[in-house]
Amino acid sequence: MLDNQPWKPAHHPTISWKTNNIPYSEENRDIYYSNSNGIDESNYYFINSNDLHKRFKTHTEERFCIGELGFGSGLNFLLTWLMWSNAPYPKPKLSYCAAELNPMSLEDLKKANNKWPQLSHLFAELIEKYPVAIKGQHRILLNEGNVHLDLWWCPADIMCDDLSSYDRSYFDAWYLDGFAPRLNPSMWSSKLITSIAKCSKPSATFGTFTSSGDVRRALEQAGFEVIKQKGFAKKRNCLKGRLLISSTNHSKITPWDISTNANEKSIKHAVVIGAGLSGAHIAAALNRRGIEVDVVDSDKIAAGGSGNNQAILYARLSTKHSLLTDFSLQALIFSSSIYSEMFFDPTFRRGEDGDLCGAFVGSEDTELLAYLKDVLGKHPEIAEVLDHKEASNRLGIEVVKNGYWLSASGWMHPPSICKNLLERPGINSTLDCGKVTVHRQGGVWIVKGEKKFECQTNLVVLAAGDACKNFLDLNWLPLRTNIGQTTQLRSSNDLSQLKAVFCHDGYIAPTRFGEHCIGSTYHLHKKNVILRNEDHLKNIEKLRSSIGKSHDLKILETDFDGWVGRRCTSPDYLPIVGPVPILSKFNGVYSALSKNAKLHVPEKAPTHPGLYISTGHGSRGLTYSAISAEILASNISGEPPPVSRRIMRAISPARFLIREIIKRRS
Repeated sequence: MLDNQPWKPAHHPTISWKTNNIPYSEENRDIYYSNSNGIDESNYYFINSNDLHKRFKTHTEERFCIGELGFGSGLNFLLTWLMWSNAPYPKPKLSYCAAELNPMSLEDLKKANNKWPQLSHLFAELIEKYPVAIKGQHRILLNEGNVHLDLWWCPADIMCDDLSSYDRSYFDAWYLDGFAPRLNPSMWSSKLITSIAKCSKPSATFGTFTSSGDVRRALEQAGFEVIKQKGFAKKRNCLKGRLLISSTNHSKITPWDISTNANEKSIKHAVVIGAGLSGAHIAAALNRRGIEVDVVDSDKIAAGGSGNNQAILYARLSTKHSLLTDFSLQALIFSSSIYSEMFFDPTFRRGEDGDLCGAFVGSEDTELLAYLKDVLGKHPEIAEVLDHKEASNRLGIEVVKNGYWLSASGWMHPPSICKNLLERPGINSTLDCGKVTVHRQGGVWIVKGEKKFECQTNLVVLAAGDACKNFLDLNWLPLRTNIGQTTQLRSSNDLSQLKAVFCHDGYIAPTRFGEHCIGSTYHLHKKNVILRNEDHLKNIEKLRSSIGKSHDLKILETDFDGWVGRRCTSPDYLPIVGPVPILSKFNGVYSALSKNAKLHVPEKAPTHPGLYISTGHGSRGLTYSAISAEILASNISGEPPPVSRRIMRAISPARFLIREIIKRRS
């Protein structure tokens, strides 16, 4: 478990450059690709050995999934993507999962791929979204979402053990491309290869450059048929093969986070309840997978917690790993990529609809800042520790706090995001329909609006904030509601110079239409959603204590304007995302855990068929909702998940039921 372990970025490899600019790993004492012809080598060992030209044409499932051990320079992926791009329709969508312990820096990645002009158009899209060196999993959406690239910055066994823990068959093909077995034995262990077999489909294939006897025996022991063939160029032999015997070894993790229902990957229609950030992102994520979506809301778009003028995209760093820190960072990276693409739409305007201008997070935790300065020295792309003078120069206004700079952050106008997502072809919105009800009848879901809308569907996603607990007796969900208020502050000559977001006890964003949004207050027990003058004053005072005294904040009370809304959160401040359990059946299946919490119960969780939920994002809806939607859509479509099993369990709705069962143990 990562919890409470020191937080550190992933290590970039030390690379030297051999003849013809071939990258060489000093740590592993090996080259990344052939001195003679890296493209021909990669095609031979991986694409041809897995017969991908033919299989892309004949594959009958929605998605073709490839796993790779050792992402390296990304050459194998780029060639696969190129071949997939050139394959005729109809063809499956592409998922590609790769593990890399030491990811190349962006600079080294560019240098390693400069020699492949035939791949430059694909590489340009990849480097735009290439994730920073934060350990863990990162999903990249390419080719308008038709290509999924999951980069796991971790040892290969962690990726494979994680994916095999679901007891699901994800992979159609494997590229076994770690450095040579004698130089990197951990990437070729029999345990790792067994994990590969466990998460592979029947008849899954593999290709590799090695002909090592130990590797061959490990593959055969795991159930693969192994064929020895001539190696590339001067290499004598290499291996390829396919899975003959599926693994019977099952995970020892009690699967209370996994639904008993078969995945809904054949479903072509869904109803999403809620037209805020959560619902809009879910609709878009399902739509990317070819699912037609009806979005229904009792009010207008972004009427609830998504109605803020300027929401902030950011995450707080820590000296140690925690579920909240790790999820927040992964969510930040993914959502930043999603929002950056919106600016390619000419109707989505920088400065009006948002700006990924960066954010400075003020902190008085000297221990944290000292630690971050030490571990992030070579990773300014993740964060930079700045003193208040450096921060003032970066921001354009005087601030009095030290802290750290997040370049992936910024601000967005949530209603504009919702509008952009919901106006896409294949998404239909029905608004102002009054109270929405959901019930099961005749094996389908019936969704009705009080004023308008009635629909039958096999798939329903609840994304209605704290109102989610009003559906189907879901009042067992421990949802909390807090009232948050922001203040609109008319800009002045000096504050108008603010170039990025400043986060402190509250925040201030750069001007939008001549005003700054500052905030925000937090009231857990108040119920009335009304603007309060005292909350405006609190926001002003929090800002005044964090910026230079020279800034003019003398504002007449009558000038105050702002936004107030309900924010739905959970007791552990993590969102609630996943299939919805059936309360009585769930408690029955796992009742034995009340006597022995460590007992292994092999049964999966009984859940409502085709019913999912995404809520509890609190004040981080802008940051959390995009990755939450991708998690749900991947689950529904039977794809490899975009986050680790550790995070999947941490955000599952079932976590609260399991905790209650364990609390009852005698």
